[in-house]
Amino acid sequence: ILEATAPEFCPANTVDDSCPDGPCCQGEDCCVLHVGTIAKEISSPNYPLQSRSGQTCSYKLVSEPGSQISVNFLDLDLPADATQTCSDFVQLIEEKNSASSLIGTAGRSFCGQQLPNYPGPSVLISAGNSLTVNYHTAMTSLQRGKGFKAAVTAVNPLCSPTDIRTQVWRL
Repeated sequence: ILEATAPEFCPANTVDDSCPDGPCCQGEDCCVLHVGTIAKEISSPNYPLQSRSGQTCSYKLVSEPGSQISVNFLDLDLPADATQTCSDFVQLIEEKNSASSLIGTAGRSFCGQQLPNYPGPSVLISAGNSLTVNYHTAMTSLQRGKGFKAAVTAVNPLCSPTDIRTQVWRL
C-alpha cells in the first residue's frame, strides 16, 4: 500500500479574499478570490434576478501552487438575441496556455439557457492555479436572463489521502 501525504501548501480556505467593491469593480485584479477545498459560490451581479445591461465584471480565482481551479456551473441563463448571437456571456480565461487545458489564454465563453456540457456535469478545470471568470452584458434593451451561478473549488490530488493497492495474480 502506497499513501500520498498532504504537501505543505494544500489549498485551504484560510486566505482572505480581496473583492471590496464586488466583481464589477474597476482595475486589473480588483476582485481576487482565494479558492480552497471548500466550495465558494460565485454568480453574476443581481442573480437570481434579471441582469442589468452594460455590465463588465470579473473574478480572479487563485489557489496554492500545484493546485487547479474547478468551476462547476450550477445555473446559466444568458439568452441569445434573434440572430442567435450571444451579446451577454460568461467567459473563463487562464493566464498561461497548457497542452492539457481545455480553457487556455483564448478562453471559453458560454451563453444560452443550458449549462455547458448539458446534460452531463458542467465542470471545467484549469490547468494551473489561477483562472479568471469574466461576465459581460451588452448595452442593449433586449430581454436579459438572470446570469450565472457556479461553485468554485481548488483541486489538488496530493492533498487528499490516496490509497493505491496492487493485486498480485497467481496462475
